[in-house]
Amino acid sequence: MSKKEEIKELIWYIAANHPRMLKATKLWKLCFFSEADYFEKFNERLTNVAYIKNTYGPTPAIKVAQKAIEELKSEDRLSVKDGNYIGAGGMTLRFLDAKKIQSIENTCLRYSELNVNQIVHLAHQDPVYLMAEYHNLVEFENAQYRSNEEDVVEEVEKISLTKLQKKGLFALAA
Repeated sequence: MSKKEEIKELIWYIAANHPRMLKATKLWKLCFFSEADYFEKFNERLTNVAYIKNTYGPTPAIKVAQKAIEELKSEDRLSVKDGNYIGAGGMTLRFLDAKKIQSIENTCLRYSELNVNQIVHLAHQDPVYLMAEYHNLVEFENAQYRSNEEDVVEEVEKISLTKLQKKGLFALAA
């Protein structure tokens, strides 16, 4: 199966099942975290799409991803409303099996409620991203240096608390 078909299924799955505030940057980070989490658990890639270290975090090879998005739109399986990607219709998944879907789902449940700034912040702290040179490939083998699950959950909770504090909705006792 081609790289484009693999990322196409991943994009559609995320957009169809986790479309809340799903702009391009957040979509790319959810793809990245899905890839990194899968590699960390199973020591194999979720897709064979290259990811590049960019200023705003890791992104899949943009030409391949853009072609996948164009095809999804032309097949009426993806729409964009107010800059948000929304998966539509059904799609026969040839590449994503039950093990991959469960891993993607676990990743998306952990990160999909974060806003763009929060998810970018976490991506910039991931060893897979940190160990790459700008505008070069990220190596998912570096997932072995990632923090354990509790550290990630703690960081997500800390980001959420900080957001609430800035809005004046929550205050921590000194």
